Amino acid sequence: MQALEHELGGRLLERMSTGVSPTAGGQALAKRMGALLASYDLAMSDTRRVLRGETDQVRIAYLASAAKQYLTGALREVRRSHPETVLKLVDLSPGEQIIALRAGEIDIGITNESGEVASRRILHANAGRDG
Repeated sequence: MQALEHELGGRLLERMSTGVSPTAGGQALAKRMGALLASYDLAMSDTRRVLRGETDQVRIAYLASAAKQYLTGALREVRRSHPETVLKLVDLSPGEQIIALRAGEIDIGITNESGEVASRRILHANAGRDG
């Protein structure tokens, strides 16, 4: 704080035995720095998201026969609660969805298959790749 006060050429804090309080200069700096600090925080969080591979886009593959039952209401809710999120929809068969998920081309796959059937497909696809 003293280095900052030296750089600015005056005191920012009034130091007393009971504590500290901002001077007029300190109050002016705090008022102006609020927007800068908020911008800095936003830049840091955006950069962290990019470095983690997060985006404002969700890529969803669906099977046309499952879309109405599972997708319509969910899309409406996502668009309402996260209007900044871009939803990319791709019509793919269950097998194509597994390939796209493994390749990182989609984030979510929606089919009308049970979890057990989908698990067998994924295991079969893995065995084919590993063998």
